[in-house]
Amino acid sequence: MSDLQYFPKLGVSACVWREGRVLVIQRGKPPVAGMWSLPGGHVEPGERLREAAARELLEETGVCADLDLLVDVVDVIRRDATSGAITVHYAVVCFTGHWHSGEAVAASDAVAVRWAFPEELEALDFTPGTREAIMRARGMVPV
Repeated sequence: MSDLQYFPKLGVSACVWREGRVLVIQRGKPPVAGMWSLPGGHVEPGERLREAAARELLEETGVCADLDLLVDVVDVIRRDATSGAITVHYAVVCFTGHWHSGEAVAASDAVAVRWAFPEELEALDFTPGTREAIMRARGMVPV
């Protein structure tokens, strides 16, 4: 049996807005350790997508949000540099909404967390597709 039977995996992310700023985290685990991203992660069996996004958001940051809108589905596909074999394939469903409660702290696999104004995003090293998802979400909700 091929490892491909385990791909693609389903993930979620949460693009949360508060007072014109978006919540971003710095990842602590390989392969994207040190890069900035939206809070998110795996969907557990039997878990609804919005519930998974809310759970991951809370686990990684301590924040609760109203994740009312679907932003996009982002494909994350990585290949081995030598063989070209797929090493990672995620379909990440991104939701957006407004902060509801909680103070942002780095937890779970996040090593840092911050609320950033959109004009500050260019200075951050984001995981592929993150900056585009944030900009798309920004056009969907009044920030």
